[in-house]
Amino acid sequence: MDKLYAYKKVAVWALPALVIVVMLSSCYTNQSIMLQTPEGYPFATYNDSLNNKDAYRIAVADLVSISVFTNDGRQRLGISIDPLVSGVGASGGGLLGGQQNLAYIVEPDSTLHIPILGRINVVGLTIRQTEDLFKDLFSKYYNFPYIDVRVTNRRFIVFIGGNMARVVSMVNEKTTLIEALAISGGYLL
Repeated sequence: MDKLYAYKKVAVWALPALVIVVMLSSCYTNQSIMLQTPEGYPFATYNDSLNNKDAYRIAVADLVSISVFTNDGRQRLGISIDPLVSGVGASGGGLLGGQQNLAYIVEPDSTLHIPILGRINVVGLTIRQTEDLFKDLFSKYYNFPYIDVRVTNRRFIVFIGGNMARVVSMVNEKTTLIEALAISGGYLL
């Protein structure tokens, strides 16, 4: 009887231990060959979106932010413009108490309505061309104007699995696909 009791006692401990060992051994991978490829394997090439040489062109419904400075940017220009006319928002204050940075929506007729200047056609122009255009137009009113133009409502959508998606604003003119995924928090399966 003692031998039978001893076998039962060993079986109670040995059987679960054997099951655990078998289960864990099935998860073992040979790390020396994992993720290895044969020599001369033709990997796919990554075509970076930065190779696209075309600059962004302003389109209808873009939100364009315009900053105006005098003396080639050495001193901020304190323009007091009513943002209710056509502007969407403004950041007031600054050195001279005026509003230096106004955002305007490109209207369906391809124009921006800018106080002092009137309606200016900007659709199809690059950011640099738009800055040069405003520099020429503001030079009639201010000495050596420096213009900074930004399109502030550019964004992308990343689907993160199922029916979930994230809308992320672009912070850089040349955002790559990898950067977009990183900004959005990555792709979740």
